[in-house]
Amino acid sequence: MARSGWVQVSAVVIAVFWAGQVGASDYFVSDDGAVELWLEADSDQDLVYLQTHRIDPTGRLDTLIQPLALEVQEDGSLGGQGWSQGAPVEIRLRRSDSEVEWIAPAQLSGRAGSVRMRGKYATAVAEQRLSQAQHGFAAADKALNAAWRELRQRLAEEDFAEVRRNQRLWLKFRDWFVADGDDAGINGPGTVPFLRLQTERTLDRVQFLNRLGKPRANPQLSGRYSDGIDRELRLRAIPTVDKHIFFALESQLPALHQPHQGGPISVAGRASPDAQARSWTATGDGVSPNPVVSADSELLIEPALDFESVWLSSASSELFTERLFFVAELDPASEPMREILLQLPATIFDHTTEGLSEKAKTPLLLNGYYEPFRLSESGLDFAMLDYGEGRVQLRRYADRDGGASVAIATQNVRAYQFELWRVDPSGAVHKLDPHEQLPGMGAADFYRDEGSVHDGQLLLELSADVPEIRASWLPSPDDESEPDFQLHWYWDNVGFGRYRSEN
Repeated sequence: MARSGWVQVSAVVIAVFWAGQVGASDYFVSDDGAVELWLEADSDQDLVYLQTHRIDPTGRLDTLIQPLALEVQEDGSLGGQGWSQGAPVEIRLRRSDSEVEWIAPAQLSGRAGSVRMRGKYATAVAEQRLSQAQHGFAAADKALNAAWRELRQRLAEEDFAEVRRNQRLWLKFRDWFVADGDDAGINGPGTVPFLRLQTERTLDRVQFLNRLGKPRANPQLSGRYSDGIDRELRLRAIPTVDKHIFFALESQLPALHQPHQGGPISVAGRASPDAQARSWTATGDGVSPNPVVSADSELLIEPALDFESVWLSSASSELFTERLFFVAELDPASEPMREILLQLPATIFDHTTEGLSEKAKTPLLLNGYYEPFRLSESGLDFAMLDYGEGRVQLRRYADRDGGASVAIATQNVRAYQFELWRVDPSGAVHKLDPHEQLPGMGAADFYRDEGSVHDGQLLLELSADVPEIRASWLPSPDDESEPDFQLHWYWDNVGFGRYRSEN
């Protein structure tokens, strides 16, 4: 196979951890270079864990199937059911000493289209993989230079000087990678994983630079603002209430900006304007692990006259001031969670003791409380309301079309209820059937003997820390069995896939 083929075609990375049959980090590649397989031994497991990605011509990774466990079949092949783009697929693989054969399905789909999977994969040459990653990064870097030259012509000198300072900080971010000791030789500077991460970050930066300095079609305060690195601010003016906005701020690497800023920032809440409506004072709620921008910090938001950017500063003793640039309009997949709560009907509170009227939702979300409810946590994709002896948890799962699925778990004393809702990109809201959206949630799925019959109750829960839905089976008093598994559903931007964990 010509090495140039790595540059001309898309590639798919398939990570397979195969217990006891594969040496450490074996790679295989198809004849046309379009698909790459990675197999690695795990002596502690009897299953094979499979994951696939496409690397498109720009160098971006595109997830084709969520990680799943495969079992050895009677004919020696590996098989199991996975989930690709929200649809079930039956996976079959076979491995000999020198090659791997992908049996089924014949192809998989991703956001960039479908890719042929069926066929045999020979041992990959390390130099070819590295060359492909180097070419991908070089192409992304070339696109970055072109975007930078065009931006210099488009921006005024003062604005370009501001972006130049931001660009220097981004270059530190692009090359930031946690790897030391033995890990440095596997995924440190110059390795394939490192180059692919640099490529992803560079392509994101190209998109950011291409947006700067272009007039907004509908100038307004609502929107997504970013520094083009790791910090994003989401603002939503409330159509039903004057002089308030909802906000959500996230930053994964604040110490990159200022060494004293500590851990990640995750703050959400509401903001109100000053007398001239030129700046907004924002107060948050919830939990933030950052000591400088904590959950209850006051932030000052000052939008530019054209709403092309905002200045964000902290009113705490350790000040910071940063300029964030408009990057996109809001949609249900990116709105602050308070806005999502406003869009959902008040009937989601029907399983609580007191319930909540449609009229009462607005003061609850503006003030953070409305007896007996208190908004105790609100982040980019998670919100929790406490009341008496219960709580309501909501988690958003963003769709690729800009819409979102919202899971709602209600605990009322010792009673539990679970609902799923869909918010379309247009803002239309409708209820979903959890049994249709979450595969394999019957009582037998919690036991090794899937033919057994059990009485009991299904308990579905959410977590503030892990973006998955977790299910447990509570046997009835007459059923003395102990469930073998917990069930977990994860989101792949289209639908839910499932895996099981031992109790």
